[in-house]
Amino acid sequence: MGSICRFLIGDENNRGKGIGRKALKEALRIGFEDMKFEKITLKVFDFNYSAIKCYENVGFTKEKLLENVRKSSTGYWSLYEMSILKDENVQ
Repeated sequence: MGSICRFLIGDENNRGKGIGRKALKEALRIGFEDMKFEKITLKVFDFNYSAIKCYENVGFTKEKLLENVRKSSTGYWSLYEMSILKDENVQ
């Protein structure tokens, strides 16, 4: 099993242009074809709607909500564990 961590298109001017989707698809190709993973996971904060949409558009599904995993100055943050299986990966 593989895991994607800290996936970010840093320059906000480049967000929403499909760059993340393309990069994520290539990461999945490498993970499934080259590294022979059967499952790839990631975690994303529940308020990061644009990232969740990107991950779901590529084929990831939400598996579990982990509540109150990080304390911030405004309260606690929750996150989703998401995954995609090799069989579900459509390029």
